[in-house]
Parts: sequence; C-alpha cells; structure tokens
Amino acid sequence: MSAGAAEQVLNALVGSHSREPFELTSPTAPGVTRTYAAWKVLTDENVDARVWSGVHTRPTDRAGVRLGRQVASYALRHAARLFS
Repeated sequence: MSAGAAEQVLNALVGSHSREPFELTSPTAPGVTRTYAAWKVLTDENVDARVWSGVHTRPTDRAGVRLGRQVASYALRHAARLFS
C-alpha cells in the first residue's frame, strides 16, 4: 500500500512526526479538515477508511502497509548508494 511507503519515506527524511501539524481535506468529504502531526496516524486512518468503506479487509491492508514500508526501505537504501 502506498500509504506505508509514503510513511516510511517521510520517516526517513524528516522523522516520525511532522515539524508542524498539517491539515488535509478531501474532495469526497467537503468541509471536513483533518489535522495530523504523525505520519503513522495518517496511515492508520487510511487503512480504517478502506476497511470501513468495504474496499479491503484489515489484514490485507495491514499486509499492504508492511509491504509498502519494506519497498520504501529497499528503495531508500539503494538510492543512497547511487548518490554517495
């Protein structure tokens, strides 16, 4: 799942928390604004939204998050070799 990959890259680049809380809106929920400070919370809410909407099951989304984190870690390790 791309949320796991994004979380892993952001953790590697800036740490597990944003320097300042940030807000996100959604075109499918007009007028709703969510505020985040930790990347993991955003990933967890992404998983919840997919489960609650019936798109996926929790075990498959959790597996996708783990896979995304692993792919991002691999890419970051190998990208570092290209630029060193």
